[in-house]
Amino acid sequence: ILTGSDDKTAQLWDAATGRPIGHALPHDRDVRCVALSPDGAIALTARSYDSVRSWDVATGRMLGEFPSPGSAIQSLAISPDGRKVLAGGSDKNAYMWDCTSGKSLGQPLRHEAAVLAVAFRSDVRTAVTASRDGAIHRWDLVTGEPLGLAAILERNVNSVTLLHGGDAALIGFEDYSVSLLDLSADSSAQAALPI
Repeated sequence: ILTGSDDKTAQLWDAATGRPIGHALPHDRDVRCVALSPDGAIALTARSYDSVRSWDVATGRMLGEFPSPGSAIQSLAISPDGRKVLAGGSDKNAYMWDCTSGKSLGQPLRHEAAVLAVAFRSDVRTAVTASRDGAIHRWDLVTGEPLGLAAILERNVNSVTLLHGGDAALIGFEDYSVSLLDLSADSSAQAALPI
């Protein structure tokens, strides 16, 4: 498990024992969000109002930084193949980078509100993003074109985790509730079922 904290560190933890693994990854600001590569080799951290850093998990050494979009990063995800990074920003955009080189991939994915959650589907070609206004968007990452709204929800979305290869989403809201959303149907009128 990888966590970020307002004590200006990120930390890896053993999920079975709850004990820290290695030394904390030091920052000079609070760590707003984190992501761990599928193979557990690379950790990404985003400091408050700053760029995204890449870390070697085995050594704790910083590998590099992705270009700062000039706004606070609100969410991070690494693709299932470990090759791409998706980040949601407070400037109403989502950004994609090559995980190894840090090179920007395509134009920003534009939203109507801050992007609070991002997730890759298992095919790596498509992604789901959620913005503060409750809109859940689907994207073609090859073309950068929107695939339409998956849903417009009544509450502010805080997190999205995709299930079943991306056909369903577990959605966390700012009011501390969680709902399940079916993404397999093409409808913007879907409702998230509380769980």
